[in-house]
Amino acid sequence: MLLIGLLVLAYVNENHKDLSYDFKDDTFHLRLDSNGSTGFSWEIEENDATAVKFLTNEEIQPETDNELVGAEGQTRITGQVLKNGETKFDLVYRQPWDKGQIDKRYRITLHVSQNKIQKLNIIKLEK
Repeated sequence: MLLIGLLVLAYVNENHKDLSYDFKDDTFHLRLDSNGSTGFSWEIEENDATAVKFLTNEEIQPETDNELVGAEGQTRITGQVLKNGETKFDLVYRQPWDKGQIDKRYRITLHVSQNKIQKLNIIKLEK
């Protein structure tokens, strides 16, 4: 049964097309598809502030020849790990005024050793 769970995690990690990431040393960058014109935005939840410091959470508009109202862009979140071990946080896509209505949710797990990120796992959770 454990083997099945690991296979599912690997499958999920390879198949979320609306999220990409990279990391180096103690810093990570997440890029998530978003569309601010809908009122939805990415929020960070369940974070241990002693383990991760978030440096940016900014919406990036698409580069186009003309300004397209309602065009999909991206949200870029940058963070820095503060201690060794494993830490988790959730990214939630929702309209801020409607705390109960979640469109997407991801759980991010960071594995840190010698003050450097060794591994970053992503799991798409049920809304």
